[in-house]
Amino acid sequence: MSYQYEQFISDLLKIKDRATLAKLRHVFIRGQESHAFPTLGRLGVLNDEVLTAITGFYAIHQNHKKVGNFGRSLASLDASSVEVHLQRLLNLNQTKAIRYMIPLVQHLDQKKIAIDYTNYCLT
Repeated sequence: MSYQYEQFISDLLKIKDRATLAKLRHVFIRGQESHAFPTLGRLGVLNDEVLTAITGFYAIHQNHKKVGNFGRSLASLDASSVEVHLQRLLNLNQTKAIRYMIPLVQHLDQKKIAIDYTNYCLT
């Protein structure tokens, strides 16, 4: 993991303010992404689609724990509840895949299953 990514994750995990997290969730709402721009700029990820998505996922689900990777977190869920999403992910490009990951992150949040954001880089 690069120093830049480590610094990004460190800065991301420090965000606890509910208003800031609410604005960051706008990265997934077409036409409202600009609400997140100030914080994305401070994090230095404004022009990075993957790190912007990770920031949005963190805004949805702040339960961070070193558990391995996203797949290990998903393995904690009932297989039938995520199978359709995973099948779609396998056939999509990165941009579309990010959109299909949103319900999976929301499901992990509902089940209180942690995500290891230090192992989350999709590139």
